Amino acid sequence: MDTIAECVTAITAPKPRDNSDAQVRASEAIEVPALGPHPAGVGVAVGVIVDSRRPPLVAQTALRLVPDERGTWLVDQIVNIFESEIADSKAVRAELAERVTVDD
Repeated sequence: MDTIAECVTAITAPKPRDNSDAQVRASEAIEVPALGPHPAGVGVAVGVIVDSRRPPLVAQTALRLVPDERGTWLVDQIVNIFESEIADSKAVRAELAERVTVDD
């Protein structure tokens, strides 16, 4: 993707089987430092809220986005956020700094 917004949209776009009342929200993008195998990049929280569920379903992830050599944004790290409220930039930075994920 060429922009962070396009990357977030592609990853979080509702699928045909998803609930029709799902809302997707993204936090403010913040700079995140390198950690282990993960280069410095941009962190953003993406939350999906389904209001028809009782209690409402909130699923959140923190994404570490890094540009490649062509300037295209790539997702380098995805971490689940276990909070009941929509995560802010502080939560994104904390989650991406605490968990090193390594692909097999």
